[in-house]
Amino acid sequence: MESPSSPWANGEEGKISERPQQIVFDDTPSPSSILQGTPALVSQQAFEMSKIEESDSSLKSFFMFTLGLLLPFFIVFLIFSLGIALDDETYEREMQEQQELQEEYPNPYDLSLLRNESGTYSATIDLPETHDLSQCTFDRYGGEQSLYTLLEESIVCSTSNPQYKYGYVPQNYASYLESSNAPGEYFNGYSNVASSELLVWQRIAHPPTLTTVNLLDAEYNFQSKNLSLSFEDNLSENLSLDIFILNEENQFSKFSVLGTTSDGKNYTFQNPVNSTDEFYMEMILYESNYFFSAEACDTCEEEQSPYLDQVQFAMISPHWSWVEIGNYDSQNHVISFDPLPLSSGSEFPEQLEFEIEIDWTPVSITNETAWVSQANGRFLTSPYKIYMNENGTYERTFPLSNQTSSPPVLECAIDSSSWPSYYEPMLRYPIFCGDVESSSEYDSMIYQISPFEIDEYISIIDQEWDPVNREFFVEFNRTLNVQENDFYGSESYMPPFRERPDSIGVRNNFTVTFEESDGDRDWASFQMYFEIAGNTSIIQQGHFFTWYVCDDCVQNLSEPTYRGISSKTEVIGGFNLVNHTLWFHPSVPTPPMVEISLTLVPEEFSERTGQLNYGVFLYGEEYTEYNSNYRYYHASSPSEDLYYYSFLVSPFVYVGAIVYSFIRGNKAFGKGLISSSIAALALVGVFVVLLFMFLF
Repeated sequence: MESPSSPWANGEEGKISERPQQIVFDDTPSPSSILQGTPALVSQQAFEMSKIEESDSSLKSFFMFTLGLLLPFFIVFLIFSLGIALDDETYEREMQEQQELQEEYPNPYDLSLLRNESGTYSATIDLPETHDLSQCTFDRYGGEQSLYTLLEESIVCSTSNPQYKYGYVPQNYASYLESSNAPGEYFNGYSNVASSELLVWQRIAHPPTLTTVNLLDAEYNFQSKNLSLSFEDNLSENLSLDIFILNEENQFSKFSVLGTTSDGKNYTFQNPVNSTDEFYMEMILYESNYFFSAEACDTCEEEQSPYLDQVQFAMISPHWSWVEIGNYDSQNHVISFDPLPLSSGSEFPEQLEFEIEIDWTPVSITNETAWVSQANGRFLTSPYKIYMNENGTYERTFPLSNQTSSPPVLECAIDSSSWPSYYEPMLRYPIFCGDVESSSEYDSMIYQISPFEIDEYISIIDQEWDPVNREFFVEFNRTLNVQENDFYGSESYMPPFRERPDSIGVRNNFTVTFEESDGDRDWASFQMYFEIAGNTSIIQQGHFFTWYVCDDCVQNLSEPTYRGISSKTEVIGGFNLVNHTLWFHPSVPTPPMVEISLTLVPEEFSERTGQLNYGVFLYGEEYTEYNSNYRYYHASSPSEDLYYYSFLVSPFVYVGAIVYSFIRGNKAFGKGLISSSIAALALVGVFVVLLFMFLF
């Protein structure tokens, strides 16, 4: 068999005459060649390319999974960072606006005072005719310094010595103010003072005039009615002694007497009351800040201070005091003062900053002043003084305005600042206005809460306990109402049990017979609840007596112990629309002067509506008051809005991203998003566990 012809077989002619072989692009070996053992190199290359493509796909899936896992955390971090940046930008913008507003419109209630060549600080305050300065307080040093006031060098404006307003105050200091200030009474809705002059006071730590005063001897003579006081050193001031005596009306009568002295050391005070009764006295040494008090006692002959009890003589304020350093001229609206040196010895700086308060000019109150009801029905913070007459009755007229179409609903509260120093507040029983009783001729009633003493209403005529017959008997001076469940008895170490009296109802004697008990015990006590029968001015219910069994006592019973109500409310006065007079007669001791707060105001004051915008008065209608706290109390910050809306939108975006990733075939990214929520929950769980381990 001949071999097929080949171009190389015929030599060079064959090469020229034969056509070239066709080019085959698919060089994959035929099945026959593979069966004959021909190597398949091209197939191995294709397999390696497939492995590279699978590796690239795995890297891409890992990258997308990691991106889906970390992307939510990155977005949360980005939101918080953006919120902080927005808050910082807003704060800087508001601070700039505040600075611009402060430069354009300084705080109208900040008053700058400059010191002149003589060392006096003064400033003129621009005020409308209807308003005036009511208060001022040292705020800080002027200039670039912002040091807040030192407590020892406080400076304030006040109509009276702040030491007796904010510190330890002998209560009768009000009498000193009344005697030292000009007469007259004013009303401005906030203060009701005896003088309209506003003074400037400085608090100093160690006043140069403060000296130690020693009381050597004190004695009261009931025969001559003289109090003798002997001091170690000379005193330069005139001493005045306040004497408080209970009159027949059981009310305080106060008398002030001046002391007489020939050498400034020994003082004598003459009691003006022609009485040998015991009384209370007190006195203030204003220049040295000492306080003296004592009680005249006719049985205290052997005491260290003869015929005196409870003697006290001590410094009121040993560490500081207030000194008057200037005043306010209400006519020219000028405040000026000369401060004392600081405790360090240095002078005040050239400029001081004060905070001021402005209020309506006072309304002068006379007997012809017309009164109207307070619109908001609230008590006024400034009470009106009412003095006791010779009959022990407090009375004052409040003429109502003709514009009053209906009777006012009068409410009031009555107290006093002139109690003796020893009289504790718990003993000052409330006096107030209340509803009108049906049978009353007044338009408003005045009540007083006073201590309830059962002895004033009930007394026991006879009482007896018969242990043999187990019979209890009691008889009263008046009829009481006792029902079947109102009597209790108890044996030793046993709880009380109820026993029905032999006779019940309204009567003045009651008998209770107890059945024989199972145990051999002694009887311990008895209780009886009752109502006071008849028309009385006290509460009828809530009363009960307790008796204790006592073998050594009369009729085997102790004196009854009352354990019912502790106070009573009684009518002591009223307000009559006919004569516009308010009056009351207290049933317990009260000072000669009291203050009443009520829901009536002068007609002139009621016409003052609205509040002065002092900034608009100074700078005009374009004045804008900057409130640095407005954003925190009235509006949300930018970060809060960003966090709020991000919280609302994030669930929808998160779920939508997961669904979209699976729809587009990017399952790795979707799984990463799902894993991010699982990782967040895991982190929270780890944090809770660590916190629990740390705390417990």
